[in-house]
Amino acid sequence: MTKTLRVSLALANKLSLIGLLACFSIRDSFNNRVEQKQVMFQTVENIILLAEKDDLQSYLRFLEDAFAYMVNYHYEEGMNLALQEMQSLLRQPDVGAIEDRALLCEFKELCYDRN
Repeated sequence: MTKTLRVSLALANKLSLIGLLACFSIRDSFNNRVEQKQVMFQTVENIILLAEKDDLQSYLRFLEDAFAYMVNYHYEEGMNLALQEMQSLLRQPDVGAIEDRALLCEFKELCYDRN
């Protein structure tokens, strides 16, 4: 039986997951250890796969920022996972704005250029 991580993204937004990403990114620039990046990538993937998504706008922002973080480290597996999740979210007409859809197109281009 699969357990679902019961993290409210509305609460997580208040705790600023994006800020957490920024802290890890800054720390990584000073101390470029593979283990730290792997933990960060696993955390992002676990949020994508297991977290309860109760605030889709905040979740979309998180995915966009996480994708940009992964691009810096050429983490293609995570980039593809985040890209698929963004595509799924943006199929819903009430999620995201035109800027988010344009950013998705740029992200797709980045992924296809790498392949």
